Amino acid sequence: MLSISEALRNQKISGALLYNSEATKMEEFTPNKIEQLNKMPIIESHVNKSDDGKWIIQKVTITTIKPVKYFEKILERTEEAI
Repeated sequence: MLSISEALRNQKISGALLYNSEATKMEEFTPNKIEQLNKMPIIESHVNKSDDGKWIIQKVTITTIKPVKYFEKILERTEEAI
């Protein structure tokens, strides 16, 4: 079973191919590039029209994945500063 972070990363990089419209060819990412992309935030945007048709509703979700130890260190530094 995949962890949440693995599932989100799999959703982000669904294969190691990118369509290059300028050259109209498929490019394969290197393992280093895939690792770099997996560290970037996942940005999802959804656009809908309101029920009455008068408004456009745009919902943007930014997901970042960080280890718990990262936040523990931040909290330690904050407590030391107080």
